[in-house]
Amino acid sequence: MATALTILVVEDDPLQNEVLCTFIASNGHQALAAFNGSDALARFSEVLPDIVLIDYDLPDINGEQLVAALRAKAERWVPILFLSATHSVEVQRDCLLAGGDDFITKPFDYPLLAAKIAAMCRIALLQKHIGEQNEQLSDHINRAKQENEAARYLYDRLIRSQHPPPEYAQHYVLPAEQFSGDLLAFNVGPNGHLYWLLSDATGHGLSAAISLIPVTQVFYSMTSKGYLLNAIIGEMHKQLRQYIPAHRFVCTLAIELDPDRNSLMIWNGGMPDALLTNGEGALHRRFCSLHLPLGLQGASGFDNQVEQCQYPDGAILFACSDGLPEARNTSGEEFGTTRIENVLLGHDGPAEMATLQQRLQRFLQQQPAHDDVAMLWLRLPTSRAMPTSHNAGAERQRLAACEWRLRLSGLQLQHLDPVPLATEWLNRIGLAANVLGTAHTILVELVNNAIDHGLLELSSALKEGEDGFSVYFAARQQRLSELRHGELKLDLAIEPRFDRWQLRIQVTDSGKGYDVAALREGPVQSLTAKSGRGLKLVHQLSDEVEILPTGNACIAILRL
Repeated sequence: MATALTILVVEDDPLQNEVLCTFIASNGHQALAAFNGSDALARFSEVLPDIVLIDYDLPDINGEQLVAALRAKAERWVPILFLSATHSVEVQRDCLLAGGDDFITKPFDYPLLAAKIAAMCRIALLQKHIGEQNEQLSDHINRAKQENEAARYLYDRLIRSQHPPPEYAQHYVLPAEQFSGDLLAFNVGPNGHLYWLLSDATGHGLSAAISLIPVTQVFYSMTSKGYLLNAIIGEMHKQLRQYIPAHRFVCTLAIELDPDRNSLMIWNGGMPDALLTNGEGALHRRFCSLHLPLGLQGASGFDNQVEQCQYPDGAILFACSDGLPEARNTSGEEFGTTRIENVLLGHDGPAEMATLQQRLQRFLQQQPAHDDVAMLWLRLPTSRAMPTSHNAGAERQRLAACEWRLRLSGLQLQHLDPVPLATEWLNRIGLAANVLGTAHTILVELVNNAIDHGLLELSSALKEGEDGFSVYFAARQQRLSELRHGELKLDLAIEPRFDRWQLRIQVTDSGKGYDVAALREGPVQSLTAKSGRGLKLVHQLSDEVEILPTGNACIAILRL
C-alpha cells in the first residue's frame, strides 16, 4: 500500500473489533477501535479518520444516528462503510440514505471486505487530494486577494490626480476585470492650461493597468511643470519603450486646452475618432488617429506632432476607448460608431453621456463587457476674465536675491522647451503657487513671441480665416524643424526693489526685432483676438513691461 490511511472501527463486539483491526493493519493501514457511539464520536474528534466502519446495531445509538452525528463533526467528507448481520434490503437502503457509502453483511467475506476497503481508500485518497488542492487554492486566492489589494492601493495612488475633475467634464469607465486597462487622467498646468489623458493599454486586467503607470507618471509630472503636449507625448513614448515588454503598447488620446484662447491641441495614437461639436449637435471637427500607439515603434520613427484648432464657445468634445464601439452583445453584434454618433450629433447637453451609458447597458443585455470601456465628455471651457492682480492672497515668502540664465541655440529649441525649466526653478526657490502661475503665463507668451516672430519670422496674419490657427501652427512646426541658426536667451532674477522683492523676466532672441515705435503707437489688441493678444496679456499680468529699443528683448517685472 503506497499510502497508509487511518480507519476507525466502531464495533461493540470486542472479538469482532479486534479481528477487524488486525485485518486492517495487515493491509497496511492504521486501525482505531471504538466500542460504542460515544467512544466513536470522541475518537473521531481526536483524530479525523480517512474511513469509518460502523456496526449498524450499537448498544447506545443506532448506526443511522451515529452517521448523522459524525457527518456534523467532519471538516471534510469521510467514507463510511456499514457493517450488519442483517441481509434486509430495507436496512441496507436506510443505511445508504442515512449517509453511508457502502454496506457489507456479517459474517464477512474478507476478500470482499478488502476490496470494499480498497475502493473506499481510493475515494478517501481522492477526497484527501481534493482537500489539499482546495487548501492550496484557498491559500492562492487569499494571497492573490492580498496582492491585488496592495496593487490596487499603490496603483490608485500612482494614477490619482491632485485636482478633482471639473464640473464641465463627465467621464465613465467600465472595467472588464478588477483592474481596468483604460485610464482617464486630468491635470492643470501652472498657466491654467487643462490637460486630459485617455489611454487604453494592451489587454485588460492588472497586466494592462501596470503598463499605464509610466504614462501617468510622465503626464502628471510634465503637465504640472507646463511642458508642451508634444514634449509630454514624446517622453511617454520613451518611458514605455524603456519599461514595458516589446509586445505591449498603449493607445492614447492626449488633450491640452487653453480656455483663454479657445485653443485645443490633440494627439491621437490608435484611439477611436474624437468628435468636436459646436454645442448644438453639429460636427465641428473629427480628430482621427494619425499616429501609432505609444511604445510601438522606435524613437527615430515616432511622431509626436499634435493637431491644433480653435473651438467655438459652447463646444463639446467626446472621446472614448475602442471598448465602446467594439462592445458586443450576446448575438455577436458590435455597438459601433453609428450608435455613438446618433447620440452625440443632433443633441446637446450632459444627458448625452447618460444616454450612451443606458444604451450600452441595454445593448449588452446585462452581460459584462468583453473589453474595458472608457468615455470622456467635455463642454470646453472659455475664460474672458483675466486676473487683475497676480499677487492677491499670495502667502508671504522668504526669498533671497538669486539669478537663473539659459541660452539655447536654434537646434536645441527643436527638442527643448525652456519654459518648464524656468518654472521648475521658480518653484524650487519658493514662489507662491498663484505667483508661479502668473509667471508661467508671462514666460509662455514672451518665449513664444521670441521664437515665433523673432527666430521663425512667422506673421500673425496666418491666423486669420476659419482654419488660420491650424495653418499657423503647421507653419510653426515646419519652420522650427528647419531651424539651424539663432539663439534664445532667458534671464530670471529675484531682486530687491525698495521694501519688497520683485521677479525680473527677460527674454531675448537673435531675430530682427519689433518696430518698437510702431508697436507703441499701434492699436491695443483684444484678449479674444487671434493675433497680438500675447503682449496685451503680458502687460495686464505684469507690474512693468519694457521692450528694449532693439525690439528683440522684452522685460517683465512682477512685484512679490
